[in-house]
Amino acid sequence: MVKLTFACVVVSILFSVGIYLTRERAEFVAAGGPLASRARVADLGRVGWARDLHGSFHLINQGPNSIVIDHVMQSCDCASAQFPRRAISSLEEFDGAFTWDTRGKMGPAVTNIVLNYTEIVSGTKVPHEAILQIAGDVHPDYYFEPQCLEFLRSESGSRRARLKVTCDTPIKILQATPSHPAFTASIEGDAVVVAYDRHRLDAPSTDLIIRVATDHQTVPTSTLRILVVNSLEAKL
Repeated sequence: MVKLTFACVVVSILFSVGIYLTRERAEFVAAGGPLASRARVADLGRVGWARDLHGSFHLINQGPNSIVIDHVMQSCDCASAQFPRRAISSLEEFDGAFTWDTRGKMGPAVTNIVLNYTEIVSGTKVPHEAILQIAGDVHPDYYFEPQCLEFLRSESGSRRARLKVTCDTPIKILQATPSHPAFTASIEGDAVVVAYDRHRLDAPSTDLIIRVATDHQTVPTSTLRILVVNSLEAKL
C-alpha cells in the first residue's frame, strides 16, 4: 500500500512537471528549425529618430540535440545583433541583444535578423535558418511635404513648388541639391523651393532626389525622393 501511494505521488509530480514544461514551452513561437522565440517580432512601438535603440530576443532550443549559431545577418546596416557563439544544449534558453538605428526612417519599419545555425545530430551538422524581426512605427524628427510634385506646363516653361519642413523642434535648412539638371532648389525660410524647366524634361514623370543639409543634431542630412509629375494637358 505504501509503495502504491509513493508511486502515485511520483506519477503526480511528473505529470505536474510535464504540464509546467508544456506551458512554459508553449509560450515560445517557432522561428525556424528547432529554434523558437518568446516573440519573433520585437515591436518597439512608436519611436523617433535614434542612433541606438536597444532590445533583445529570448529564445530556446526546443530540439533534442545541441545547436551552434554560425552567422548572424541583418537585412540592412541599420541594425546589429549579438547571439551566443557556443554550443546551446537541448531545452536551453538564451538571449540575443540588438541595436537599431532609426535615423532617416519614416512610418512602419521592419528589419530582419537572420540566424544561420547548425544542429549536431549524431556527429553530423544539419543546417537551419531562423528569422526574427525588429519593428517600430517611426515618427521622424522632421520631414518635408508634399511627397509628390505636379508641375503644369506654362508659357514660360517654368514652375515652382514649395517643400515645407514639418518638425517638433525648429531646424535650419542649410542647403538643398537636386539630382536632375532640369530642377533647381533654393531655401526660403522653413521650405525648399524647387523650380522646374519643362524644356529640359519631356518625360511624363521622374524620380527626383534632393539632398538637404540641416543643423539637426541627429540627422543633419536627409535625402528626399519625390515623384515629379509633368502634366501635359493641364492649364494654369
